[in-house]
Formats: sequence, structure tokens, C-alpha cells
Amino acid sequence: STDIVSEGNLIYMSTIEGSNNLYLMNAVAQIDETKYYTLQEAVDAGNGETINVIGNTTEVINIADNAVIDLNFSEGVTLNGYFAPFKGSLTIKNGTINNENASYSAIEINAGTLVLNDVKVTSKRHGVRIDGAVTATIEGGEYRLSAKSGTRHAVNVSGDANVTIKAG
Repeated sequence: STDIVSEGNLIYMSTIEGSNNLYLMNAVAQIDETKYYTLQEAVDAGNGETINVIGNTTEVINIADNAVIDLNFSEGVTLNGYFAPFKGSLTIKNGTINNENASYSAIEINAGTLVLNDVKVTSKRHGVRIDGAVTATIEGGEYRLSAKSGTRHAVNVSGDANVTIKAG
């Protein structure tokens, strides 16, 4: 059996089958008073809610089609990974996204709305890819490439996208 104890932003887990193992995990996201230990769990639960990203995490985020996701990163918090291509609504405020996977853009949206406020993105592929029937607003932030070869863009816009970029 497994005992799980939550205290503040930490979770303690011990397995009692032959050995006691203690794992210390920091919560990485919070919706109201509920804490989540992966950002994906928070995104799955947070359709239409503001998700406060409170800890660094390394993962790939999948957003369900037509979902409405609002991420508010705490100061200094980083997502090491990327948002898989999606169709929906995504707002990201603050935070840093580092994508080391050259096969995927750090953020790719194929339909819907995208709002980025003061986000720092570094990617081996496109930093932000906006393709198709998308309305996007990018306000402030930094968008950089970490790869030197291949087709790469800090911000890539194609299709019927309507994009507004404002200084921050």
C-alpha cells in the first residue's frame, strides 16, 4: 500500500511493501486551494479556471481541443518542455518556457485564441507557431531560438492568423 501525505506545497509518499521509500514532490500548479504535482494534471482539471503555476516542471503539455486554459506563472518559474499542437484558447502570463525538442515548437496553436503576456520562450524549433484560424496577442516578453540550423523562427505566423504584437 502507499501512504500519501500533503503538507503545504509538498507531498510525501511512502511505499510500505517490503521497504519504505520517501519521495518529496513540490506542487507545481494550483487552482484555488487545490494543488497539483504536474502541470498536465492542472491543465486537465482547469478548463475555464486560472491555473497558478507555482513551481518549475519538466513535461509536455497536451491541451484538449476547445479547452480554455489560463496560466499565470509565478516569478522565476520555468516550464522545461512544450505545449503540443492544439486548437483552443490559451493565455500565459509571465514565466519561462525552455523547449529542447527540435521536432516541436514551444507553443503551437492551430485554431482559437492565444494571449502571451511577458513570457520568455527559448526553443530549438519555433518559439511560437501560430497557424490557421487563430487570433493572437503577444505583449512583451522574449522569444529566442537555441538551434542554429534548419527552419526555425522565434515567432512563426501562417494561414489565416490575425496577430497583434505589442511592446512590453
